[in-house]
Amino acid sequence: QSISKCNGDISIRGVSYQYDAQSPMIINRLSIDIPAGQRVAVVGECGAGKSSLLGMLSGYLSPTDGAILYDGYNLGHLSQNFFSQHLSVVTTHDVLFTGTIESNFALKPQNDRGRVLKALQLANCGFILQHPMGLKFPVNFMAKNLSSGQQQQLLLARSLSSDASVFLWDEPTSNLDENTEKQIFDNLDEFIHGKTLIMVTHRRYLIKYFDRVLVMKGGKIIRDCSPDKLLM
Repeated sequence: QSISKCNGDISIRGVSYQYDAQSPMIINRLSIDIPAGQRVAVVGECGAGKSSLLGMLSGYLSPTDGAILYDGYNLGHLSQNFFSQHLSVVTTHDVLFTGTIESNFALKPQNDRGRVLKALQLANCGFILQHPMGLKFPVNFMAKNLSSGQQQQLLLARSLSSDASVFLWDEPTSNLDENTEKQIFDNLDEFIHGKTLIMVTHRRYLIKYFDRVLVMKGGKIIRDCSPDKLLM
């Protein structure tokens, strides 16, 4: 099934997930609605099911039970074009490809040079913008010529440069210092205003940038509140 437009409404209906029939439930009958344009932080201890939830929302994992709907359409029935056009995902396992910065950003055809440069600026990628080679800067095998923090900044910029409706990020700034993170999130609205953002984070100081916080434990949401209430 193919849809030309996605507003970013998400409905999670009775979703469970386990690796196999002998494994324990990682996500346990979870139901929640996320309206289009909302920014949601997902927090909780390691093993709470946060990354598995994001994996299902991005289509990398298939629910054992239940369904995930985007604008009322079952994610499991949508075409590959939906994922590439409407979802922008950053996981902890993402890598930059061997080539150049330019070739890494050219993976999504809708990217234009101006938007890429703005995304690099927002992600604080001065090490590229101020380098003589600019977008022609080479990326070695496994990006070994870039630090882990620089790789994260570039992966985040690549995500931001897309014209997606929904952004799904799993700890996209975990290797960055607090000041750099805050600089990025202070200016995030320029790129994702009106877009849906769901982000897994362990950084408590970042949740103020979100509309809503989901606290997970044992594959369930044990608290659903505003950042202000969680920080009280």
